[in-house]
Amino acid sequence: MSIRHFLPNLLACAIIFLGGFLFSNFLLHGFRIFRMALIRRDPFEILAIFVSIVLIVGFLRIINGRISKIRQEPSKWPIQLAEHVSDVFQVYPGSPKGYVRYTDFNAMSMSINDDLMARSPTEQYALLGFSNGFLHGIETRLAELDQTPCNAFRVVNELAWERQFIGWLSRLQKLGTDNAGPSTEILHSVIRLTAANVCENGPITMGFWDKVRNKRTESVEVSGTSSELLTELIGKYQTKFREGGRASSIALPAAIL
Repeated sequence: MSIRHFLPNLLACAIIFLGGFLFSNFLLHGFRIFRMALIRRDPFEILAIFVSIVLIVGFLRIINGRISKIRQEPSKWPIQLAEHVSDVFQVYPGSPKGYVRYTDFNAMSMSINDDLMARSPTEQYALLGFSNGFLHGIETRLAELDQTPCNAFRVVNELAWERQFIGWLSRLQKLGTDNAGPSTEILHSVIRLTAANVCENGPITMGFWDKVRNKRTESVEVSGTSSELLTELIGKYQTKFREGGRASSIALPAAIL
């Protein structure tokens, strides 16, 4: 992850640490030190006490603000399908290399994982099936068009759910970035990998960073998915995969400036 994402939190942590240290010492020795400073009338001691009080107040305000933010801030997952309806999917060619690819691949993996975790198993498999089939078809169409200017496809089907799924893909393509811009190749890679994992290990039930940091893995035992239900979910995935492929095969190529 880029260091710029951590600077505000690092600064806040430094203030919290220093403020907490001063606050604890103030509770233990503050009144005695304050009384002695007044008796001696030492301006430096009085100034130090004043600065400590300011830092303590800042510490308490940050703590209170962060608690309020946690309570009030709504989760951005899952993406609300009805709010991101679209019949156009824009293609972002190429993908970053090296460390930048690593950070953006993780960002996309987290976005897709945590969005799907907030959904029902049926919706997880439907979204992954359609998306994988659609992106596979788009990849084929681009190879066929070759030199024809095209960086977008317009879906011609009038099905509302298809436009919702396209909007979901388009939204994820922009959200799942870190140090580089959107990449359709990274989006498809993560969708393909996630689809393979859920078809083998069952639906997503854990957050991405929870799995990474605690070395946890998904399984049908963890999610309590029976073999019958997994077979049904995989059937749902395969049906949507075919529908995604069909949608991409008849989508109209376009050029977005």
